Amino acid sequence: VLSFCRCRPTMRVSSLLVLCLAWTSLAVAIDNTIECPYANEIAVAKIATAGIWRENRARLAALALQNGFPTTSLIFLTGSGGDHSLSRYPFRQSSNFLYVSGANMPNYYISLQLRANNLPPVATLFVPEPSADYAIWNGHVYSKEQLRLMFDVDDVLYTNELAKYADAFPATWTLYTITSSVALPNELNKFTINRSLLQSVMTISRATKSQKEILLMSLINKISSFAHVGAMEFIAARLNDTYGSAHRRFVPPSSHATIPPFSANIAPESDDYHVPMDDVARAALASLGAPSPSYRPNVAPVDASASPDPVYEYEVQSYFVYRCALCDARMQAYLPIVGSGNNGAVLHYKANNDALKDGDLILVDAAGELWGYGADITRTYPVNGIYTVEQRLIYSIVLRAQAEVVKNVRAGVQWSTLNTIARAAITQYLLDAGLIQGTIAELQSNNVYNIFYMHSIGHSVGLDVHDSQTATLEANQVITVEPGVYFNEYLLDQAKAGPRSRFIVWSRVDQFRGTGGVRIEDIYVVTSSGCISLTEVPSDMDAIEKIMQK
Repeated sequence: VLSFCRCRPTMRVSSLLVLCLAWTSLAVAIDNTIECPYANEIAVAKIATAGIWRENRARLAALALQNGFPTTSLIFLTGSGGDHSLSRYPFRQSSNFLYVSGANMPNYYISLQLRANNLPPVATLFVPEPSADYAIWNGHVYSKEQLRLMFDVDDVLYTNELAKYADAFPATWTLYTITSSVALPNELNKFTINRSLLQSVMTISRATKSQKEILLMSLINKISSFAHVGAMEFIAARLNDTYGSAHRRFVPPSSHATIPPFSANIAPESDDYHVPMDDVARAALASLGAPSPSYRPNVAPVDASASPDPVYEYEVQSYFVYRCALCDARMQAYLPIVGSGNNGAVLHYKANNDALKDGDLILVDAAGELWGYGADITRTYPVNGIYTVEQRLIYSIVLRAQAEVVKNVRAGVQWSTLNTIARAAITQYLLDAGLIQGTIAELQSNNVYNIFYMHSIGHSVGLDVHDSQTATLEANQVITVEPGVYFNEYLLDQAKAGPRSRFIVWSRVDQFRGTGGVRIEDIYVVTSSGCISLTEVPSDMDAIEKIMQK
C-alpha cells in the first residue's frame, strides 16, 4: 500500500492491477471453512523427526570414512549466500547444506570433523554476527546457544571466528568440500583442499532415505495430495458458481478473440480489468491510450464478451499453494505446472496464464515442501469434471503404463529397466488404440513412442525434487513413477514431415489434437520386494469425477 501511494501515477495503476489480480485470486479462492486435516500429524512429526540433521551428518561421515577419507580431515560446506533482506523470492538453502544442518539461513557455513571408532562427526556451525540494528530490520537475535540447540550442532561460532577455528587444526589435514557458487573462505587455504571426492559420497548418502526422512516425505505427500484434491474441488466450485460472481464461467472452447478495445469510460464498479477505478486511476489509464493484451500482466487474451470473468490457470495454482500453506508447507518443491488444453503437452510449462476452457483437460504438476523435503505429484482431469471418451482412452493408456512399471519397482532394479518397460507399454497401448501402426519391432527400433512420450519414467525425490539418485534402485529410496502421453503440436508437425510419419495413423491422431497431455505421477518408497505409494490423491477416473461432482 505504501509503495502504491508513493509511486508515479502510471506505475501506480500497474501496481494496482497486479495488486488487484492477486487480491482477487486470494479473496475469491480462500474458503475459510477449510482446515488442514494433518495438524496433529505435523505436531507429532516435529517431535518424531528430532535429530534428523545429526543423523544425516553421521551417515555422511560414516560413508566418507568407508570411502577412504582419513580421520585427519574436515568436511566443510558453504550455504547459499547473498543479501536476501530485500529479495523478491523466499530464501532457499543449498540442499547439500540443508541435509547436514537444517539451517535455512543465508551465509552460513558448517564444518564436520571426522572421527574414528564410529564416533559421529563434531559439527560446528558458522553464522554471520548480527549487526547492532539487526533486530530492528529482521527481528529476534538468537544467541549462539539458541542456534546450537535449534540446529542440533556441537558448537556455533561467528564467521569472523573462522580463522581461530582453523588454527586449532594442523595444516597437514585435508579439507573436503563441494564446489558451489559461494567461494571457500580464505581462512581455510592452509589445508589441502579436495573438491572432487565429497560430491559422490554426498550423492550416495542422500539417495537412500532414513526413517525420519521417509516420515517427513510421507507427510508432505499427504499435504500435497490434500492440495491436489482441493484444486479439483476449486475448479468444480467455479463451475457451479460456488465462488465469485454469478456471471463467472469458463471460456468456450472456440474462443480465441483478443481483449476488446479499451474505453476510458469504464464504470468504477466494473471488474472488466479487475480494477475498481477512482478518478485518478481512470485519468492515468486514459493517458496511456489503448492497452495491448499484455497490459494485464501474464494473462492470455480471451473473449471478454463470451466470458466476462474467466477462470485462469494461475488461480488454480494460487489455491493449490494456499492449501499447502494451510498445512505448514509454505514453500513449493518447484514452480507449479498448471497447463490446460495444449499447455498440458508442454513438459515444463510455467506461464500458467491461460483461461480454462470447457471440454479441455488440465494437467496439474505441483507439490509442497515441508522443512526442506518435497513431493512431486501430477494429476490430469477435465475442466468440466467429466472425461470424454477420447480423454478416457488416453488416460487409460497412461494409467495402465504406470501400473506396469510400478509392479516392477523393487530394490536391485535399474532405472534403465523401468524406462524400457514404460516405453514398451506405451508403444503397445498406442498401437492397441489405433494411433500408431507397424510391428512392435519396427515401432521400438524407430523410437516411435517419443513422439508421444518424451521423458524418462521417474527420478528420486527428497531435498531436491530431482534428488540425488543411483543407477540401481535401493531399499528406502523415494522415487516418482510418471508416464505420460502428449499431443504436442511441435512434435506432431515434426513427425508428420519426417520418416517416422508412416508409423502414425494421422486420421486417428488428428482427432486428438488439442487434447494436450496426460501425465500421472505418484511417489513411492522402494522396498526389497516392491514399493509403497505415498501419494493419496486418487488417480482413478471415476474417483476424480466423483470429487468434481460433489
